Amino acid sequence: MKVIQKTLSASALSETDYRESFEIEVDEKCIISILDGEPEDNNISRNFAGVFRITELMKMAFEAGVSGETFEIEEIEVDSCEVD
Repeated sequence: MKVIQKTLSASALSETDYRESFEIEVDEKCIISILDGEPEDNNISRNFAGVFRITELMKMAFEAGVSGETFEIEEIEVDSCEVD
């Protein structure tokens, strides 16, 4: 199981007025996508709704361990993040 955590690079942050974006991909599939948006949208039911998938990620990691899969985490900075 390969997990990639994506955050914005310094140059991308300056272009977005320092609004951060955070994504987690598992085996090349985006599982969680969270971003700083307009203040009225920065709540769990909108921009931060990805937190509801944290337990799904935990289950995936547990099952990968039980089945003997390797578990790799990579943290990268990107110049832009696509938001689902």
